Amino acid sequence: MNQNPYQAPEQQGGGSLATPGLRTSKRLKKIDPMSAGMIQAIIMAAFGLLYVPFGLILMFGGFASNNADALGAGVGAGLGIMLFAPILYAILGFIGGIIGAFVYNVAAKFTGGLRLEFENEY
Repeated sequence: MNQNPYQAPEQQGGGSLATPGLRTSKRLKKIDPMSAGMIQAIIMAAFGLLYVPFGLILMFGGFASNNADALGAGVGAGLGIMLFAPILYAILGFIGGIIGAFVYNVAAKFTGGLRLEFENEY
């Protein structure tokens, strides 16, 4: 029996399955909801950062205005977008990741899960 968990399992004839070009198929039967939520939160927070340039545009537009109301609105909206968009996206991504993993786990019980194919590149 193999002692190294990261090494390819051996065939019965003693040869190794780690042959270049060998394809193996595995099934993804369950996703941990918390890890899916954390990954999704990080990804969505990164997408929320895409709104930072728009917040800067609003801020500079407010500074360029001669109207005090436009200045306050531009700076307030710009800061709000830059601060809250990534945070809001992360929170919603975390919740969506948990719900998505739960739905996948329920569906995988009926279908057997996703079939993934891997190929060794040695």
